[in-house]
Amino acid sequence: MLPTGQPKFKRRKADRPEEIVAAALEVFAEKGFAAARLDDIAQRAGVSKGAIYLYFATKEDIFRAVVEQGVAPNLAAVQAAIANNPNSFPDLLRSFIGVISGVVTDSPVGGIVKMVIGEARNFPELAQVWHDRLVAPALGAMSGAIAA
Repeated sequence: MLPTGQPKFKRRKADRPEEIVAAALEVFAEKGFAAARLDDIAQRAGVSKGAIYLYFATKEDIFRAVVEQGVAPNLAAVQAAIANNPNSFPDLLRSFIGVISGVVTDSPVGGIVKMVIGEARNFPELAQVWHDRLVAPALGAMSGAIAA
């Protein structure tokens, strides 16, 4: 039996930033950047709004973390697949399109893509982060595959 006032389980403090980023990925995908509120992210992550500020100074910082932790790992997998491709370029292209369409349709990443495209005019710095961290490296990988 637990002593009075003790929680059933303890969340590790180190897991909170990841939980916040995962919640933000879902909230941004559902509502967009402008409509997403820190209260929504906090509720989804199971933390207080104040706890978010322990890890992120602004909503833009949370978006950067979403790109780095929630989206960029997909890019690394695609880059590795392109670099290690033993097939012809047309086969690689078909595979690449299949992987990208799967990620975009089967995960919240598709909502983030729509959000960035739809809100780029109002939040150009977010579009720049997206471009610099994801679009440019993906195009570079594809350019390398075309050259090969």
